[in-house]
Amino acid sequence: MIKPILLLSAVTFSSLAQAAAPDCSQNWNFPWNQAISALNSRGVPAQDIDESKMSSTLLMTEKLSDEKVQAVLKRKLFLSRDLVKDPHYLDDVFLNKNIYFQLYKTLVYTTKGDRHVVLLTQYVTDGDCDISNQQIYIVAEEVLPE
Repeated sequence: MIKPILLLSAVTFSSLAQAAAPDCSQNWNFPWNQAISALNSRGVPAQDIDESKMSSTLLMTEKLSDEKVQAVLKRKLFLSRDLVKDPHYLDDVFLNKNIYFQLYKTLVYTTKGDRHVVLLTQYVTDGDCDISNQQIYIVAEEVLPE
């Protein structure tokens, strides 16, 4: 009788632990929009993308420590130094919430049958899928089958 209770407790605790970080993989605005934009800038017209076949998968989530949040905030302020003069401009976004670093894999198919793999990294909060874009990679070739 103890084993089923322990298993149920582990599953419940695991679900609660993962519930804090959002999974934005099915949110059309992110990461699909980012992938479409990246491909468009590389010559794939948005009208050629078959959205009905697109899919995204959250591959990794890391909750940032306070130290890492401070480092990210410092970098963001440095990069926006010409636009933002207030050093506390981003405090509401970065200091009052849990911040997570996430990696997504998005599969994009065109109406011509081409397949594109786009990897995206993103900073998110408990309730916001789009606080800061980091990197977008268009994979040239996958060496291992899916």
